[in-house]
Amino acid sequence: MWPFILTRTFSASCQVAVSQRDVLAILHDIPTLIGFGPLVESYALQKDGNPCTYMIVDRLKVLGFFSIITTSSATFTIRDDGLNIEVNAGAWTRLRTEYRVSPAEGRELGILMIEHVTIYGLFCFMPFIYATLAKSHLEGQERLVRALEKRR
Repeated sequence: MWPFILTRTFSASCQVAVSQRDVLAILHDIPTLIGFGPLVESYALQKDGNPCTYMIVDRLKVLGFFSIITTSSATFTIRDDGLNIEVNAGAWTRLRTEYRVSPAEGRELGILMIEHVTIYGLFCFMPFIYATLAKSHLEGQERLVRALEKRR
């Protein structure tokens, strides 16, 4: 549907001195992972299993002046090396996120965690979507890393 629906990508990675098993345990604990999201107001399980689906309610700041509440559907598929997430966020916005965890090279103990997000959205909303996603995902990653470091 180009030029109306645009596609953008966002990637982030980090190295953490913890075991791959510890990282996968947190990624596979879906309620804990959702809770790291700085925009999350609430969530509810809609369909259990693998994949599982949650309804997630976020509070978004718009123009820095006011907040809006949005509800999205997120389907989580657990993988041996990470997690896949498909989000339908309304207003023709979809996200596909892949978390991958592998041993970090050159370190006795540690992992490399890579997050890759493909964003599909209306051209007029894309700057807001991308900026909000980048900020919240980086903050969520920091929260996840702090939780992992507490496990050491």
